Amino acid sequence: MKLYSKQTLLFFRIFSIAMMIALTVANVCIFLTNGFSTITNSKMLIPVIANTFFAFGFLIAFFFPTRIGIFSMLSFLYSTTVFILDPKSPIAVPMFFLALATLYARGSFKENKKIKIIIASVLYIALNLTMLRFGIKFFIDTFLDKLGMALVISSIVFFIQIYTHDTYEKKEKENLLDISKYPDLTKRDSEWLRMILNGEKYMSIAVDYKMALGSVKNRLKFIFSTLGVGDKQGFLSLYKGFEICYGEEKKLTATPPNQIV
Repeated sequence: MKLYSKQTLLFFRIFSIAMMIALTVANVCIFLTNGFSTITNSKMLIPVIANTFFAFGFLIAFFFPTRIGIFSMLSFLYSTTVFILDPKSPIAVPMFFLALATLYARGSFKENKKIKIIIASVLYIALNLTMLRFGIKFFIDTFLDKLGMALVISSIVFFIQIYTHDTYEKKEKENLLDISKYPDLTKRDSEWLRMILNGEKYMSIAVDYKMALGSVKNRLKFIFSTLGVGDKQGFLSLYKGFEICYGEEKKLTATPPNQIV
């Protein structure tokens, strides 16, 4: 299943709806418990504001599921907020790892992987250290719970990665994207994709192929959707370093027709 497949995007939408409902219910419960005094009580008002903000954020994620970056950012910010406002809550850890998982699936860890893993680990430790303000005993008890949860999640991810390793290893060795396998795409589309991989801008493609910029954007949007990558960034993340071909052609350059010698 591809990251931008209909099933995956449906999952993002369902998850976003679930988060919106959960956050809205949480606010309702706060008001039912504390009444209108919630508005004047900063300890209660801050969580209400945070829940409202994230509910609105997940509403945006619901309408734009292909913007995986939004989903990752919301998951990370929500995790950070829970770590600070409600350190006993168990949802902080899985939301943190959900943010990392979506970034990983997006291809954000393909470059400088070790450095990014170190940064993520430092961030996780730093968030846990914020619990020290409640005392050493609270920190030790809560940290051990969160550490155990993190180890379990990491182990699950590790074994899933081992299970799927062979499939992805074959794909990585080939490093070849054959556009002819997609009935709705053409040879020209493969040329455009090679230009995108070479850093060409949409305007440059429009000029080289003597087309309107809007037409180029619409076609590329259709191409990315057909490939199941969502957008240009998704394509670059998943297929950087790949060779783009159409059928039997191999190792063609991205030189547009009017530049052929």
